[in-house]
Amino acid sequence: DGHIFNNLKSAYNSDGKLIISVSVREGLRTYNNVVGVVNKYNMGDVWNNKVTLLYDENGKKTDKININNGSYWKLVDGKWQLYGNSKKAVSNVFYENIIFPNEKEVGINVIHKSVENKFFPVCRNGKWGVINLSGNEIVPCKYAVCKLECNAIKAFSSYDALEFGDTYELYSYSGDPILSNNKLIEYKPTYSPEEMPFADYYNGEYFSLVDKKTNKVVVPFCLDYVGICSDGLVRVGYKGKVYFINSNGEGLPVEAYK
Repeated sequence: DGHIFNNLKSAYNSDGKLIISVSVREGLRTYNNVVGVVNKYNMGDVWNNKVTLLYDENGKKTDKININNGSYWKLVDGKWQLYGNSKKAVSNVFYENIIFPNEKEVGINVIHKSVENKFFPVCRNGKWGVINLSGNEIVPCKYAVCKLECNAIKAFSSYDALEFGDTYELYSYSGDPILSNNKLIEYKPTYSPEEMPFADYYNGEYFSLVDKKTNKVVVPFCLDYVGICSDGLVRVGYKGKVYFINSNGEGLPVEAYK
């Protein structure tokens, strides 16, 4: 099926054929049937592991990684450029590093599977941001780390993979910062199943629901908690009571929407 299996120092295709082996100081990154070679490899730190060479599943050198509907990333002199399905560059910007789907860092997903091959954390001049398939930087390259959650983008001003409590700014996938009183604040979105129609945000006191497709606020910050989605209904808490709301956000007392 073309899958590649990677034990950090050697990569094999699904037929058991060795694609490439690297030295002790080198490492491998694998994605979309392509293997990337990293000269100075730091296990668990995808943010600083830069790829210098690419090999396809047959062990031949290549310069591109196919991502979605004919779009691809091209590696040119150690830097990445995004191309569209017309085989023309959709952005004139070259990036020194990029995070691809399924990559992990210290066991934590950097990209949620619901946004694979649609958005990419990218590094320019030592700072991270996020680019979409149209070549637009929806999050500017000015952060230490950017992680793609199922319902929002976390942009960290400082980051330590082994420490908890790093603060971050939160962006929607349309590139809009999440604001409160005209100031960017720390939010902590809770986990939402992929079928859930809403993104849920927390302002330190209450939860809010935003329609994933339109980015419009469905329920303002008034919910005690947001639970799981089942049979098209989302379980929420409001003023100490449990409610179930539908995909239109209906089901709460009238005053909750004011």
